[in-house]
Amino acid sequence: MRKIDQFEVQADNGRLFTIYEYQQDISAEHYRDHYPPVPRVKEFHTSQGLQVKSIGNGTYMIIELGLEVRRVSQP
Repeated sequence: MRKIDQFEVQADNGRLFTIYEYQQDISAEHYRDHYPPVPRVKEFHTSQGLQVKSIGNGTYMIIELGLEVRRVSQP
């Protein structure tokens, strides 16, 4: 798994979190023509290791806290 992005999010109460976006590639070397790796579904975690779910439109849910946050830094 490799980190592909990092950005800040903020809760309505003003609390800030750093989110890390990870992606793991699926090897495609077993295919006859040796296609390049295929990207898998992305995973999100806070810098403290809490699981994060993307809700859409720059909104995320920090699962363990039940806290909805919004992206504050530009992609």
